[in-house]
Amino acid sequence: KIVQHGSLEKLYLTGNRVGPDGVRAIAEAALELQLEKIHKVNIGCVNSLQASRRGIKELFLGGTGLGGVGCQAIADLLGQSATLQVLSLANCDLDNDSLSVLASSIKSNREQLPLESLQLSFNQISCKGVESLSNAIWGCRSLRELLLDNNQIGDRGAGQIAAVLASANRLETLNDGFNRIKAVGIKAMMK
Repeated sequence: KIVQHGSLEKLYLTGNRVGPDGVRAIAEAALELQLEKIHKVNIGCVNSLQASRRGIKELFLGGTGLGGVGCQAIADLLGQSATLQVLSLANCDLDNDSLSVLASSIKSNREQLPLESLQLSFNQISCKGVESLSNAIWGCRSLRELLLDNNQIGDRGAGQIAAVLASANRLETLNDGFNRIKAVGIKAMMK
């Protein structure tokens, strides 16, 4: 079990069709692992912040068929995690509503969540979804990489991303390739 393997920090399951129930089991185990570490630290009176921050740091679930149940489980993890740095949900059939659920959890846990990389490539995200995401990551101090390529984002979404760029001072990589962005959107992003 993941929870019994106390040192696991990276989990790569991209391309495995684990489905909604499998994704839920993964998210619940990742959260349980983090909570178990915090509990042990508190009981053992260990004063190390590093020890209390053990848990899944990188989670790659691209193409796993997470569905609504899995999406909610990942949202629950995002809403409580203090360890998750990389989340890859590429090719998971995420739409605007799914992204809104995830964004809400990111926003509610923004101060504690150390998310550095959010990979949302190859989904069905449009301007509406980007608006939810933009509100969630506004002022995020840890985000370094945002991958939104191969979605359905247009000029309005590019404008929303541009507004976030001003507040995300650590962002190093933004991939908006293969969307529906034209000159108007590019100009907004380049200001």
